[in-house]
Amino acid sequence: MSRLQVGVASVDFTPEPGLPLMGNFRSDYAARGVHDPLRARALVLAGKPSERAAVLALDICMLDRQNVAFLREAIAAECDLPPENVLIHATHTHSAPAPSGMLGMEAEVAPYAAAIERFLRKAATAVVQASRRMEEAAALEIGSVTAPRVSFNRRLRRRDGATQMNWESLQPGFDPAEILSPWGPVDEELVCLAARFERRTAALVNFGLHPAILAGDNWLYSADYPGYLTEAVALSRQRLDLPVPQRMLWRRESRRLPRPIPGPRLRDGRAASARSSPTRRRGHSPRPRRSRPAPCASHGNGWCWSRLKIDPAARAGAKLFSNRPKAASARPGRRPARRLLRAAPAGDGASRTSRTRWKSW
Repeated sequence: MSRLQVGVASVDFTPEPGLPLMGNFRSDYAARGVHDPLRARALVLAGKPSERAAVLALDICMLDRQNVAFLREAIAAECDLPPENVLIHATHTHSAPAPSGMLGMEAEVAPYAAAIERFLRKAATAVVQASRRMEEAAALEIGSVTAPRVSFNRRLRRRDGATQMNWESLQPGFDPAEILSPWGPVDEELVCLAARFERRTAALVNFGLHPAILAGDNWLYSADYPGYLTEAVALSRQRLDLPVPQRMLWRRESRRLPRPIPGPRLRDGRAASARSSPTRRRGHSPRPRRSRPAPCASHGNGWCWSRLKIDPAARAGAKLFSNRPKAASARPGRRPARRLLRAAPAGDGASRTSRTRWKSW
């Protein structure tokens, strides 16, 4: 029996600004720039050379049947992958160009048919590249973890049986007492399929959360949180691949940034070289100290209504709450971690404390 062969590839298909964005209703749909690149990521699996299947993930809002057929035909023309063996899906980011006229965007996308075909054809090359980089996988593993307090159900059930969306709670006249509960459950499970090689690992991650962190007030291309999730997985994999002594050093250096050390200065005012400075380590450049938010004169902290981007008319229905009192540090000689203040709707209760902490340097 042949061993499993796996190939992976990633292609940046970010088009030029100006294409209409899909995901939010607005008066001006044209993209004005790039926040972070849009990528197409491909995973090709083969048990035998004649039996191959591929998964293609695009940083796009949605694809219609014509888009999927076009991508499959472009892939089949460049490699020996049957079109029916290619699974294509969109990450559903709300900050990517519209590839079709879905959601009533026929008039907006009509002038950009050629540009849409170009970036879709470029995205299809990810599968072609992955099929040419097939390697024997040492193991194929799958695992899952629960990620609470991240996802939520945005459809709220009212007492009269109607449905109210969660963003309507910021509108004037919203009464929290009229909300009974969300209309359904929340899937908090994150599943990961990993193919391990001798020197690297390929991972396919599935998590249910709307990629609309950047909303209608954004006009820049962005992969939203799936793009940053990919970078975080890659960074954690690089850390785990280090030998144990280097891994410990990486954790120490990443958690405790060095404070700037003023070096000696010569008589004419020029700074001395790093070699002549006894306070600087060789090969180590000091980093600036992280600045803290300025305290608010009204609340005595770094977060207040003037810093939160909430409609002033909605402030009457919400309140700022602080977390539990700071507990004494279990380790002597160390300051307790500072908790971050958050905004919560009235009636939500102060028992929902934030888990976000500021690291004590």
